[in-house]
Amino acid sequence: MPYSCQEIPYSISIGIDISKNEIKDNELDFPIDIIKSNEFSNYDYLITPISIKDKNLRKNFPNENTEPIFIDDYYSISSSLFKNQIIAKLHDDDFNLIKDNLDVINKDLDYCNHISVKGINIKYTNIKNSEETFILIQTLKNYLKINPDRRINFEVELTNEGLNTYRKLVSSFEDYYQNIGMSLIIQKQLTENFQEILKEIIVFNINYITVPLSSFLVNKNGFPVLSHNHQEICKFLFEFKPDLIIKDDLNVIKYNEEKNTINFGPIKDCYIYLTYLFKSHKEFKDRTEDLLTFYYDVLQFPLQPLKDNLQSQVYQAFEEDNTKYKYYEKAIFKVIEDLLKDNKNMKLTIGIFGGGRGPIIRSVINAINNHNIEKGNYILFCVEKNLNAFNTLLTLKKNEDIFSNVKMINADMRKFNPNNYNLDKIDICISELLGSFGDNELSPECLINLKQYMSEKGIMIPQEYSSYLRPIYCPSIWSNINAIKENYNSPYIILFKRAFYPIEKIEKCFEFKHYLNEKSDNFNQSKNISFTFDKDSFITGFAGYFDTILYKDIKLSICPNEQHTDKLISWFPIYFPSYRQIQVKKNDILTINISRINDGKKVWYEWNFENNNDSLGYNSIIHNLNGEGYSIIL
Repeated sequence: MPYSCQEIPYSISIGIDISKNEIKDNELDFPIDIIKSNEFSNYDYLITPISIKDKNLRKNFPNENTEPIFIDDYYSISSSLFKNQIIAKLHDDDFNLIKDNLDVINKDLDYCNHISVKGINIKYTNIKNSEETFILIQTLKNYLKINPDRRINFEVELTNEGLNTYRKLVSSFEDYYQNIGMSLIIQKQLTENFQEILKEIIVFNINYITVPLSSFLVNKNGFPVLSHNHQEICKFLFEFKPDLIIKDDLNVIKYNEEKNTINFGPIKDCYIYLTYLFKSHKEFKDRTEDLLTFYYDVLQFPLQPLKDNLQSQVYQAFEEDNTKYKYYEKAIFKVIEDLLKDNKNMKLTIGIFGGGRGPIIRSVINAINNHNIEKGNYILFCVEKNLNAFNTLLTLKKNEDIFSNVKMINADMRKFNPNNYNLDKIDICISELLGSFGDNELSPECLINLKQYMSEKGIMIPQEYSSYLRPIYCPSIWSNINAIKENYNSPYIILFKRAFYPIEKIEKCFEFKHYLNEKSDNFNQSKNISFTFDKDSFITGFAGYFDTILYKDIKLSICPNEQHTDKLISWFPIYFPSYRQIQVKKNDILTINISRINDGKKVWYEWNFENNNDSLGYNSIIHNLNGEGYSIIL
C-alpha cells in the first residue's frame, strides 16, 4: 500500500529490487515466495527477473525434456498480482549482444505480455553501437504496439554517461514517449557534477528512484542512513513524484529453510528511513507555492481577452496575485507624485482600461488616498468591455463606498472617446493588458487609440515592455503536444518544472513603448536570434518571457534572471514548440527566426529554427504560417 502522511499532499509507493539475485531453474518460486511473505506487506511491488539466467536453456525452450523457465504460480496466485506487483527485470547480459540474443529477449517480452506485468526494467549502455540500438528500439516499439498501456523503464545511473545514454534512447521513442521512463539509480559514489546532471535529468519521466543497499551508511546507532548529498538528491526528486525502489544489490534477502520464511535483512530499516525522508522533504512555505503546484507543466492556450469574455474563475485566479497590484499601486503613486510636483492643485483625470472585477481599481484608489487627494480634485473612470465583469463593477460601486466615486463605462478601449462621456484629457492611463510574451494580448493595438486623448504631460502605465527567448528542452511537455498532432503551430502558456535550459542567458525579442513623444504603431516586427551551444544537447523549442516598465524604475518581470519579480503569479512563460526534437552539438549555432504579423484582422507569430551544423543541418518548417494554427483576433 502506498505510503502517505498528512504533511504531503501525495503518496509514494515503495518496492524492492531483487534483480541482482540470479534465479536458477530450481528457484523459480523465490520471487513469488517473497511477495506472499508477511514481511512484504509494506511494499507495493517487486522488481525481479521473470526467467532463469541460463541463456542456453532459454534459447532451447521448449524441448521434450525441458523444465519451466519462467516464474509462475498458477495454482495459488491471481493474475492481478503480476499486473500490480511484478516489474520484470530483463537480464543485463541479453543486451550486450542484442543481435545474438534477440530470440530470448522476445521470449521474455512475450511472457511479460502473457502475465501482464506492471512494467519492464532494462539496463542498456551500448548506445554507441547504432545497429544494436536500432534493433533494441524497434523490438521495444513492437512490444508497445501490442501493449500500449505498459511502461518500459531504463535503469540509469546519476552520471554523465547515464544521462547521455538515456537522452539518445528516449529521443527515438517520440510516439511512445509516455510509455518510456527512467529508473534513476542513486549510486554510492556520486560524480562531482551530480547537481548539474540533476538539472537536466528531471525533464524526463523519472518513474522510480532506485536506492541500492550499498548506497546506505550506518549511523552510530546501527541504523541505515544516507549521506547528506544522497538525502538532498532524494528530496529534490520527490518533488517530481517518482516511486521508490530499494535495490538488494548485496543479496541480503535469503530463504530461511529452517523457519520456512524469507529474511529481509536490513531492508525494513531502509524502508523506515526512506519514509521518514519522504515525510520531511516538503514544506509549503506559503499560499503562493501551494497555488502554483497545480499548474506545473500543464499546457494552456494563451488567453484572448479582446475576443473572449473571461470567466469569473479566471479573474479570481489573477486576483490572487497581490504582488502585481502592489507594484501597480507603487507606479501609480509615483506618477501622481510627479504630476503634482509642479501643480499641487492640478485636477487629475485617471482612466483605467480593463478593470476586470476591480482589484486594479483598488490599487488606484489606494494610491490616490495615500496622497490625501480630495474627491473633488480628481476624476477616476474605468472602461471594461466584458459585460459580465462590468456587472461586478456596478455591484462594487453600489455596495462599497470606495468605488462610489468611480465612473464605470462599458466600452471597447479601441473605440473609446472620452468626449462622449464628458471627460477631460487623460493624465494617467492605466492598463494591465499584458500577456506572457508582453504583447500577446494585443496591448500595442489597444493602447494606440488612447494616445490621442492624453493630456500634454500624460503618462501611460505600463510605459514599455519587451519579450525574451531562450532554448528549452522539455520532452515530456513536447510529447503531450505530439499526442495532439498538428498543434506545433500554437504557442502555449506553461509553468515549467520538468524543463532544462542548455543556455541560461535570455535574448531580447520584441519591444513596445507607450511614451507620448515616441511612435508606437510598430505592430509588425521580426527578429533573428542566435544561440551558441557549449555542449551537446537536444532542443524542443523556445521559452518566452517578458518584462515591463510600469513607470521609471518600477518594473515587473517574469524573466529568469536577476530582474525577476518574486511571487509574481499572473503570468507563466510562453512556449514556442518545434515540430521535431532538434539535436545540437557543442559549438553549434541555433537560430530562431520569429515574426509578429498584424494583417488588420488578426495578429499571429510565425517561427522557425536553423542549425548551422552541416552534418545535422536542420532548417525547420515555418511554424504557424499565415496564422493557420493560432492567431489573436482583433
